[in-house]
Amino acid sequence: HMKELERKNKELQKLVDEKNTNLLIKNRDLEIETSLERVRALALNMRKSDDLFNVCETLFSEPGAWIC
Repeated sequence: HMKELERKNKELQKLVDEKNTNLLIKNRDLEIETSLERVRALALNMRKSDDLFNVCETLFSEPGAWIC
């Protein structure tokens, strides 16, 4: 009986670990999407060439903007 409980516990822990990993990945994807949206919004609102500096500055400061 104890072996069965241990087996089920391991199965549940594996499922929890998988769900946690999936949530971490989705969270990172959302961070990247948010960062890129900020950069995009700045780029679309550029009115003069000096605004390009602000876009570049934001691009390099956003945590999720540079993903390879």
